[in-house]
Amino acid sequence: MRDWAHATRTPVYGCTVDYVSSSESREARDQTVTAAQLDMPRRAPRVSEWSRVEWDGRTWEVDGVPRDVQEAGPLSGQTVRLLEVAG
Repeated sequence: MRDWAHATRTPVYGCTVDYVSSSESREARDQTVTAAQLDMPRRAPRVSEWSRVEWDGRTWEVDGVPRDVQEAGPLSGQTVRLLEVAG
């Protein structure tokens, strides 16, 4: 079990983040699901499917295994899909 209350924060600079999708469900209760894509610089610390990411004042779960796209070029790093479920 992860101890998120005592997790170590690791700031990473030079990333880009794009919102990918957002949906809202009103069935049992209001719920929003937002997805974003995080593109990290080549030498950034590695992110795993067990990580969390803080961005835009919110905590995001890593959705699936991050892609390692360094073979795309010398400046390419990991591509990480982020997911936030609220409500």
